[in-house]
Amino acid sequence: MIKRKSTNHVHFLFDWVRTMLLAQWGGIISFIAVAFITELFIGPSAMLFALLGGIVFAATVGQAQQNLLQDYTDADFEGWTLFSAMGGGLSALPVAISFGSFSFIFYLAGLEGIAHLFPSILPQVALSIFTLMSLLHWFKLREHVDHAWLWVLANVVGALMFIPFVQGSGIVSMLVMLTLAMLAQNIVTGVTMLFLFLEDSHPDDGLPDEDRYARAYVELYTRDERPYE
Repeated sequence: MIKRKSTNHVHFLFDWVRTMLLAQWGGIISFIAVAFITELFIGPSAMLFALLGGIVFAATVGQAQQNLLQDYTDADFEGWTLFSAMGGGLSALPVAISFGSFSFIFYLAGLEGIAHLFPSILPQVALSIFTLMSLLHWFKLREHVDHAWLWVLANVVGALMFIPFVQGSGIVSMLVMLTLAMLAQNIVTGVTMLFLFLEDSHPDDGLPDEDRYARAYVELYTRDERPYE
């Protein structure tokens, strides 16, 4: 059972959406940086790019989630970031398949390539990374809540939020639509995490469990032993 440090649900949801949005953009920037470094020093390798990029992106997002969860609860979420990175690494194969031969993206004039490629593969990449991350999170989350499977479902549904928001035709349009997609996803996962807290937690009111509830005593008598007749 999770003991919450705060009962301000709106504040938690706002912090979750804001923090995850910043973390995901940080992860995307790191993802692209890994791609350029891989291309520059090793050469085109979709599998290596997907492996390193997935680990870096997932670890960035996972660390932000772990920090936020530990700020709002007294539960031990140690290892959450490691599980996230492992999920990002496991997503390498489906991500590499989605990218195919991606080396042309990183030519000096490759920005238009990014703009045209991302809309077609973004839902598959998001679904691979977030589904595998949440599956590993389940092992940790089930220690604290009864319905941890909802976290996996929320991440699958959240990843599907990228489908209607990937119709941008240029760099600016793509960035706006990608931000909206991440915002929609983070609302889904934030509401789900808040629901899990509300279902399986109690506020930190300073009272021990034995003093939180009123005691009641019941005396049972047989028909012949009733003392008030």
